[in-house]
Formats: sequence, C-alpha cells, structure tokens
Amino acid sequence: MKTNATFRIGHHRSLPVPGRAEARLSAVMRTHGAAVVLSVRGEADACTLDDWRRLIHEGAALAAAHGGPLVVDTGGLGFLGWRALVVVAEEAADQRGRGVAICLVSRTPTIARMAAVDPLTAELAIHPTVVGALSNLPAPPADAK
Repeated sequence: MKTNATFRIGHHRSLPVPGRAEARLSAVMRTHGAAVVLSVRGEADACTLDDWRRLIHEGAALAAAHGGPLVVDTGGLGFLGWRALVVVAEEAADQRGRGVAICLVSRTPTIARMAAVDPLTAELAIHPTVVGALSNLPAPPADAK
C-alpha cells in the first residue's frame, strides 16, 4: 500500500487510489533544523495502522539520520486510535535507546488522558503545538551527526 506522503527533503510518494484504505491517511515530512516533523492528516485507525506504523518508523529513521528528534503532528487527524498511539509509544521506546527523541503533538486533551493509562504510552511526550514540542525536546548529543 502506498500513502499520500510528500517528503520535502527529496522523497515523494504516489497518490493513493481514492476509496482505498490508504487514501484515509496522508502525511508530509519536513525538516526543521535537525528535527523531523511528520504532519499527518486523515485517520489513524485499524484500517490505516500498517501505513501509520511505516510512516512513524520512516520518520524515526530520518530523524536518526539527521541526529535530531521526530515530532509527530496529529493536528490534521480526525481520529487517532489507541493502537496508533501505542505504535508511536513503541517506536519512541525503541528509539530512545538510540538517542532519538519522539514526541506527539495533539491539541486534544483526550489523547493525553488516553496515554496516561498505560505505562508505555505514559512515557510519550505530548505537546499542544509543534513549536512547543520543538522547544521542549532535548538537544541532540554533541557527537550526533
């Protein structure tokens, strides 16, 4: 499945066929200094979970290559399911050991309340704005690329 994603750093994806599950999720990745901001639109639910997982993983890999954090901006989502939230938390836990911070941007207080109920998701940093997330993330290690 292909996802409607434009990587403004040189990678492009094909547009999905309307009506298919992947048409329900689109994303744009852009860099902001060493940080990678993944802005998603649509729905992160059971139908789009595989695409969601791939986007989060690709964003984390790109952030690691840039030596900075990954900020997942969910402001364009109409729905963020529990399993999609867990995917971000799992990737954040995996990447934390590699020195890559991952955080979520959500203006919806319900997301923070949902995350607080599970020890894995409770560790996920959640900010109300991208600017707030970028200013609150730790600086990359001095030896980072």
